[in-house]
Amino acid sequence: MEWQTPVLNLMGVGPFVAKKLNRLGIKTLGDLIYHFPFRYEDFSKITPINKLKLNEVACVFGKIIGIENKRAWKKRMDITTAILEDKTGTVKAVWFNQGFIEQNLKPGQEVYLAGKLKQGKAELSSGKTGLFLSSPIYE
Repeated sequence: MEWQTPVLNLMGVGPFVAKKLNRLGIKTLGDLIYHFPFRYEDFSKITPINKLKLNEVACVFGKIIGIENKRAWKKRMDITTAILEDKTGTVKAVWFNQGFIEQNLKPGQEVYLAGKLKQGKAELSSGKTGLFLSSPIYE
């Protein structure tokens, strides 16, 4: 095989998959090898919760102390909120229209969350403005 081998000649790639790869600009084996992910989250750089900065993407590690799923009546969407705690403090994580997360993450479980810290109401019980991780990925 050479760099210029068409993806259609690769094992497991038929016309359907080749068409999808072509939409991504992948036409040859070389294109496929040098097609890098759109986003890469580095879970090795852990930020303590008290060091999080507004509008910055960060990864935190902690224990879930509470999680709940609510239905927003105005926008007809599910809002899942979790409280994550580490030695330095707590932070709220909010997911929109992802109700399954409540089944995946349980109170007492230790998790890594990576996302952008935002400020807003985010369904805070007090109704006040607060900081939260917006739709973080979890591991």
